[in-house]
Amino acid sequence: MFADEQNPQKNLPSAPKKRSGVGVIIFRQDGKVLLGKRKGSHGANTWAFPGGHPEEGETFVECAKREVLEETGLALEYLIEGFVTEDFFPAISTQYQTHFVIAKHTDGTPKIKEPNKCEEWCWVTWKELCGLHTELFEPLQSLLQQGVDVKQIKSLFYENMLKQTPFCAGKLLM
Repeated sequence: MFADEQNPQKNLPSAPKKRSGVGVIIFRQDGKVLLGKRKGSHGANTWAFPGGHPEEGETFVECAKREVLEETGLALEYLIEGFVTEDFFPAISTQYQTHFVIAKHTDGTPKIKEPNKCEEWCWVTWKELCGLHTELFEPLQSLLQQGVDVKQIKSLFYENMLKQTPFCAGKLLM
């Protein structure tokens, strides 16, 4: 009897790994968002928002701040949790749940801080982003399939910022 016949479970495909990822939608006042061209990992040669994987005990917002600083040199101050997508990557047998965090760009120019992971950064309009559809990283394609647009992103961001900011008689309290 062959080893495979003794253990029929061995012939079954293994269940995909499950991982969480974070994508950071950084938008400017003019509505443009930051995209990077991925390289060196799954999704190479596709366009994606900055992001990565949360470290143990790290929230998605904390992960977003850390990853953006590591990848672009941008320090973000105002972030909120936004949308979630589910995507399967057969090449690495992994099911990803990607949490999109929304942030407003306030200052600085993105730099290539991890040249082994990102070829370039650029600011694009939402229309330009949608035109890249087949060249987008799969979680970003899934986000677009949900019908998310820049107006919805900015609206969600500002609604959440208002809830988190103390106001008195229409004036911001510091």
